[in-house]
Amino acid sequence: MGRHIPKKVLDQRGVNLHAGILLTTCLNITRIFLFRPCPPTRLLPAVVFNWYISFFVSISCHLIGYFLVCVNPGPNQKPPLSAPRQKASKEVCPRPLVRTPLDLKTPVRPLVSKPAVSQPESRLKTSGLSSSSVSAGCMTPGCFLQSLSGPGSSRNFKQTKEELTSKLYRLYNTSVFDSKLPSNMSVSWNNKMRKTAGYCITGQERGGGNRYARIQLSEKVCDSADRLRDTLVHEMCHAATWLINSVRDGHGPFWKLYARKATLAHPELPVVTRCHSYDINYKYQYQCSRCKNTLGRHSKSLDTQRFVCALCTGQLVLLTPAKPRAPTPFANFVKENYGSVRQNLAGQSHGEVMRKLSVDFATKTKLSQN
Repeated sequence: MGRHIPKKVLDQRGVNLHAGILLTTCLNITRIFLFRPCPPTRLLPAVVFNWYISFFVSISCHLIGYFLVCVNPGPNQKPPLSAPRQKASKEVCPRPLVRTPLDLKTPVRPLVSKPAVSQPESRLKTSGLSSSSVSAGCMTPGCFLQSLSGPGSSRNFKQTKEELTSKLYRLYNTSVFDSKLPSNMSVSWNNKMRKTAGYCITGQERGGGNRYARIQLSEKVCDSADRLRDTLVHEMCHAATWLINSVRDGHGPFWKLYARKATLAHPELPVVTRCHSYDINYKYQYQCSRCKNTLGRHSKSLDTQRFVCALCTGQLVLLTPAKPRAPTPFANFVKENYGSVRQNLAGQSHGEVMRKLSVDFATKTKLSQN
């Protein structure tokens, strides 16, 4: 709502405005008639004189109009920039209908000191786990994680790693993640990961569809059963933060919560940490002949004639040369009989000769076994 302006003030404003407009118009008309173009003979003095007079008349018109309209606003009118003062509100807050007696006192509850419990601990206690279970040992039925720490657990690991991965995933999903992870999550092996033990890939289908996660394990780093056991639970914690909590926080609070829960559920596990400290078993080792720095490679791909040590530019020497393999019995048989069979099958191709040798070697092996 605007402020009410008296009619007298409005009339005075109108008079001032009309007077200013009328005076400005008259002076401009006078300037037009007085300062008409002059003959060419008197052009320069007339132009200078007309310019000074026009400038003076224009300034006078604007000053007079501004004074009449803005500076002298009229009686009982406040400057336009001054904001109206607001009167203090005299309203009184209503009192409650029922008053509380002064002698009525609420009973004071006795203070009971509770031990401080961290946030992860409180969440874990709601799921039936406590810190006392760490010292009590693993209570999960069918748990076989302790047996994977022995030296013989990595025997025939390459042949049994797929089956062991499936068993570990089912065990962790039941005991740590309450079967909330999908039973058919993709867990694959990657032979291109040379230093990273595992990696969890998370995403969501287009259009806000279902969330998904898949885990990749390194064949070159996870080369034993105990490393597979520890790496898989680490990556499953990443998958749980996304699939269960819809959060991608890296190694943040949610990941630490599941890592702590895994340690409490399986005390025989080492503490789930952010990064691994595994000594990667390289098949080939190179050493600098000058500074004795060693380099590891999974394949014999480093050309020592082209590349030098990055620290001192010394010559690199291969420490673990390829072991010479003993020839197989079939190779010895071919070496002894290839010439004679080749003569008997004159004009035949090399493939036909090798087929004949294979048949003869199989016949000889059966006779020796009988």
